[in-house]
Amino acid sequence: MRTGRGLWQRPHRTRKRTILITCEGQKTERNYLNGLKRLDAVSALFAIQIKGGEGGTRKEIAQNAVNHKKTARSKYDEYWCVFDVEHQAHSASLQQAISLLNKHGIKYWLSNPSFEVWILSHFTKTAVPFQNGDAVIAALNKHWKKAFGFEYEKADADIFRKLHGRLDAARGNSQWVLEKHHGQTSCIPNANSSNDIYRLVKYLHGDK
Repeated sequence: MRTGRGLWQRPHRTRKRTILITCEGQKTERNYLNGLKRLDAVSALFAIQIKGGEGGTRKEIAQNAVNHKKTARSKYDEYWCVFDVEHQAHSASLQQAISLLNKHGIKYWLSNPSFEVWILSHFTKTAVPFQNGDAVIAALNKHWKKAFGFEYEKADADIFRKLHGRLDAARGNSQWVLEKHHGQTSCIPNANSSNDIYRLVKYLHGDK
């Protein structure tokens, strides 16, 4: 019969890394990330809380993320902000937003021009520049209606479940567009269309 203290010790559990994510809006990004965080591979490593936003200028979105960090009831290991580049009219505000986030130690993840570029990458690899978010949705709907029989809705609470099976394709397509087509690794604001949401997904899956 085995004896000894070691027989009764509880198995060691690695502490989950905590992340507070502030999104630009209340619906699309938040709904998608809420689905992503529930994946076994992600929830095993991270405890994630997601805050929605009210839109606004790029700087206002960044300030909202800063406010969430300051008023959080507990301290998180990481603070993130997920938002869109949109168009050149926001260029000054975007630079102010990035400076503000950097100052407060908040990591940012961008889509150019909108988060729907990431959604589109679940269906196809494209580096076509888009004038605005509506143009991205028009391109997305060609694939969405074929796959699901109806048009894309930004407020779709079930969006991640619909797209989960295409996640690996989205990662590969987005990485190719940014790193191979645009020849850049970090300059999303100058690479229409592109995103670095694929890096966010890779990180949450424990990939280096």
